[in-house]
Amino acid sequence: MDRRVVVTGVGVVASPGVGKERFWAGITSGRSFVGPITRYDASRRKVRIASQIADDQLAPYLNGDSLALPNRIYVYTRIAADMALEESELDLEELGPGRCGVVLGTSTGPTPASLAAFFSGGSEGMEEEDGASLGWLKAFPATLVRRLELERGAQGFSTVVSTGCAAGNDAIGVAMEAVSWGLADMVLAVGAEAPIEPATVQAFDNIRALSHCNDDPEHASRPFDLRRDGFVISEGAVVLVLEERGRALLRGARILGEIRGYATTTDAYHATAPCPDLEKASLAIRRALDQAGVQPRDVDYLSAHATSTPLGDTVETNLVKRVFGEHAYEMPVSSLKSIMGHASGAAGAMQAVANLLTLEHQVLVPTVNLSEPDPECDLDYVPNQPRPADVRCIVQQTFGFSGKNSVLVLAAA
Repeated sequence: MDRRVVVTGVGVVASPGVGKERFWAGITSGRSFVGPITRYDASRRKVRIASQIADDQLAPYLNGDSLALPNRIYVYTRIAADMALEESELDLEELGPGRCGVVLGTSTGPTPASLAAFFSGGSEGMEEEDGASLGWLKAFPATLVRRLELERGAQGFSTVVSTGCAAGNDAIGVAMEAVSWGLADMVLAVGAEAPIEPATVQAFDNIRALSHCNDDPEHASRPFDLRRDGFVISEGAVVLVLEERGRALLRGARILGEIRGYATTTDAYHATAPCPDLEKASLAIRRALDQAGVQPRDVDYLSAHATSTPLGDTVETNLVKRVFGEHAYEMPVSSLKSIMGHASGAAGAMQAVANLLTLEHQVLVPTVNLSEPDPECDLDYVPNQPRPADVRCIVQQTFGFSGKNSVLVLAAA
């Protein structure tokens, strides 16, 4: 792990904004981007709200792409990749053979949307591709990686990470390891999800994970608030260009931040509930800090998973206090999901972009809709409005079903 890994480009397609400038303006606006579902007829369903990407935000970037249900995740990812590579100013042809890689983090990828369209009789976007591959291949997450590799000429390290809600975080971690271990000089770390379709929304609601605050969507996602009743589903794609630091400096690249540490553990306890002893979650944070070479007291800000579920937010608060001790009460903590809902496998990658922008602008993203704090959630959650701060080191944590714990440590360039 002697090769340091930096980020030299990012692209983001999300409900608060398309492109990092609009995204940053959205997530520091102090408002929520949750509203009624318009993607399909949800009028008779128990959950009628989501955080959708407005089609008019995408119009300037479509380049003839269709926004049919099965194609959305491909469109989101292509736009994000274009933005990230443009910012990095990296000429992929200058990389040696097999030195450019792709790691996709997704929970289900294009599978639900593609199958929903197929079984409903819809064929738009499911036609044969290149006269060879059948349309149903678009339902495979690996096909999304294949598309990126064909478009970008990436012929190196390649994999799909599907660890549920922690997938975006893990994709960045795996990409970091590939560069650090010398398996690649540059890797596109991708988090992508397009879950706003009936089957996925119903599945999350069946396990009692979603908010039913249909009459007040802007206040439905409220982590750490006493009245929280579940998360709001979201969508989008993020691409980060991860590069070996020496190479980035040699070519004069602008470094947005450094990925200093990564660790992952599994509770092996329950399908949806976190293990109450917090042992493996604590271990993940400590291992990431050890790899980054920092102590808990060195962390300036913690980017929480904080989905707005009654159990999850309380457990995460207890986890922060367990690992950081007294420093937990001095260290600001906030939740991006309060603003834009939960993008499942893309959520960790979206957190990473928000945190890189926090390092750039020295402003903390707020936890909106925090009007009546839960007494069991007693930390500084940066309520409702962004806050200037001196931030050099950030811990970012995400958790997934089956007790998945994933932690990144990001640092200023």
